[in-house]
Amino acid sequence: MSAPTYLLELDAAAGHPAERRTLRAGALTIGRDPASGWVVEEPGKRLSRTHCRLDARPDGLFATDLSANGTFVNDSETPIGTGTAARLVEGNWLRLGGRRIAVSVERVAIHATEPHGESDILAAFCAGAGLDPSVFAARDMLDVMEELGGIYREMLAGLCALMQARAAARADLALDGTTLHAGGNNPFKWACAASLARDLLDAKSAGYLDGARAVKASFEDLTAHHAALASALPAAARLALDAVKPEAIELATG
Repeated sequence: MSAPTYLLELDAAAGHPAERRTLRAGALTIGRDPASGWVVEEPGKRLSRTHCRLDARPDGLFATDLSANGTFVNDSETPIGTGTAARLVEGNWLRLGGRRIAVSVERVAIHATEPHGESDILAAFCAGAGLDPSVFAARDMLDVMEELGGIYREMLAGLCALMQARAAARADLALDGTTLHAGGNNPFKWACAASLARDLLDAKSAGYLDGARAVKASFEDLTAHHAALASALPAAARLALDAVKPEAIELATG
């Protein structure tokens, strides 16, 4: 038996790189709202805050139009229609303003396995985190896992906010922006926390760093950014003080 994985590829646009997502089950909202599952920008500013929703159901992938300007399938000149869903198949694409999302289907075999016990799941987490499982021996395993989920969510939100602040600071200084490469891309530079929380634990995405490496790369970038700012501050302070010296003011005012 196999379950379909839907591969969604957003084309590049002026100032906006190509992106890729996968969807196996559930819903994915798409729009310019930061709370969307997939935040998409478009040069023509024709996207709604929540433009459309993709639903992976047992009977296929469906797109529901939630926009003011229309969501279109392939080259159709007629939008799906607000509140209406259309089934998408292999080779279809969605048009959202000036952006396109291509749809392809990958089937992954599902193998029956023995269920894992709570202790096995916690032991696997501890192995990845470098912790001794005995530390949690007196705790209820479900409570521990729920708490870990909350920590994971808050850490992702904070790291995403720091990476966005870094990008804004670089833009203010007119430094080169991040470009998309064939491999080794850091998803923290492209996606919002809502989608990263899922994607970092999902199957590996082609061209992007996996979860632990993406987090490590983000902290390395932030450390380098902080060091660069710290080293530049003394020189900036000297320039500011030099500008208000009496002789500088006298020269400027004549």
